[in-house]
Amino acid sequence: MQGKAVTLTTIQRYFSGDRFAELCGIEIVETGPGYALTRLEVTDHHLNSLKMMHGGALFALADQAFAVAVHTGGKVALAINISISYLKAARGKVLVARAQEIARTSRLATCRIDITDEHDDLIATLHGMAYIKNQAID
Repeated sequence: MQGKAVTLTTIQRYFSGDRFAELCGIEIVETGPGYALTRLEVTDHHLNSLKMMHGGALFALADQAFAVAVHTGGKVALAINISISYLKAARGKVLVARAQEIARTSRLATCRIDITDEHDDLIATLHGMAYIKNQAID
């Protein structure tokens, strides 16, 4: 059972306690039913020893979009599986992750998440599945 759809403000308030996303500089920019867009301005702190975007930072950006998308129905959801395919090196200054639910039952939500740069080049794609609890988000 899907909960009541929630607003961007409600989602931002709910995720305001996510200290790791805050530490990474990940912003929740846009939401809709089963959809989320997160944004990251790349800094030196996001780079690996090769001066390239760290794969873990890319994953964190997409994971946040995934988490937001599966919460837009108003129910608490927990990731149970996420896989990532890195397609090309991220060289942009701004990256976004767009998560879209592609299937949802009363207990499971499946999303596709795409990470793109400011030129709309596809950097990585992820697929995630979440378990939906029968608990409303606060």
